[in-house]
Amino acid sequence: MREISLRQLAESTGYDRGYLSRLERNEAGAKPDTLRCIATVLAVPPADITRGDPCE
Repeated sequence: MREISLRQLAESTGYDRGYLSRLERNEAGAKPDTLRCIATVLAVPPADITRGDPCE
């Protein structure tokens, strides 16, 4: 996975940093197209960014 800053991710995807931050904290939902866009920028399969412990 590519490690980039939130600012860089926002610039690369066109999504607002606040929105991306809420996604990261699991405080906002995302459409499949949004997840695919973020996954493309991070160079990972979309499923990789939706995995994890739901209690984190």
